[in-house]
Amino acid sequence: MNRPTTQLIDWANLEFGVLLHFDIEVFDPAWMHISSGKLNPPPDVRLFNPQQLDTDQWLRAVKAAGATYAVLTAKHVTGFTLFPDPEYDYAIDKTPFQEGKGDIVKAFIQSCHKFGIKPGLYYSCEANSYLHIHKSSGNMPTYPSPEWDDFTRLVSRHLQHLWSQSPLHSLGWQ
Repeated sequence: MNRPTTQLIDWANLEFGVLLHFDIEVFDPAWMHISSGKLNPPPDVRLFNPQQLDTDQWLRAVKAAGATYAVLTAKHVTGFTLFPDPEYDYAIDKTPFQEGKGDIVKAFIQSCHKFGIKPGLYYSCEANSYLHIHKSSGNMPTYPSPEWDDFTRLVSRHLQHLWSQSPLHSLGWQ
């Protein structure tokens, strides 16, 4: 007889969570990822400059709704990252937000901890408009190729950063 693991029981007991999606297209509402079957260039990175960002407010609302966990989109189809990356041109540290020193992933996780909400992160591996990549439109680098190697190195570096450099690591997440 199969029995649920401790992790599966813990997950089921969380019951209700929220997904928070905050990306650069908020500052260019007319932007569309794909139109007429082709990728559109993403918004200019310099547009990203939220003046009143308050992740504590986000998590107060999550807590008030009765959620026990929250998932933040750390990178979605635009390719823009809400965490800094000195080797990548389409990241939060290339924006005027907090003079290039902002890290929304870090602030989100700290707010989650503050309000007793379990944090989670979502990172889209199948799409990156900044790099003109989207799996469902057929714009993926072919394997094997130098483009494939470059893309997988970037994704691996980003995921490694999210797990080893973000506050998730300091919270003991494995």
